[in-house]
Amino acid sequence: MNKKLITASLILALTLGFNCKKEEDNDDETLALLLLAASQSGGGCTISSAGATASLASNTASTTVTPVAVTTTGNISLGAVIARGLTAGQKVVFTNIGTSIPGVFRKSECNINLSTDSNAGASNITSANAGGTTTFTVVTAGDYIFTVSVTGASVQIQ
Repeated sequence: MNKKLITASLILALTLGFNCKKEEDNDDETLALLLLAASQSGGGCTISSAGATASLASNTASTTVTPVAVTTTGNISLGAVIARGLTAGQKVVFTNIGTSIPGVFRKSECNINLSTDSNAGASNITSANAGGTTTFTVVTAGDYIFTVSVTGASVQIQ
């Protein structure tokens, strides 16, 4: 029972960490994301909440278009994109992302703790989504971690 509670807490915290425009009631998808995160044993980043930690696939964004690395189980995918040394005015562009808006954390290390880390916020980075492309514009220079929940997406720093 304790592991189920931790798993449910991790999924809930992970879902709240995403910067979503529209709130939807989809308990099945939320549960699947939590179970995916909790069941993975490999990857370059970690995500944790309520004492549970999971590894996620990750890659580093660059000025070259790069496929986003994700860990996939069934039709649920989750991964992290690391963007270090961004300057004010730079853009991080995700293509083929549909309507999914990545979560954004302002930090250097790819160890996301959903109990203590919060989204970067509009004072640090802004976003716009149109036609399956989400563009983040850096307001405050620094390092950022993006969480992505779709397959087939690409990322590029401009």
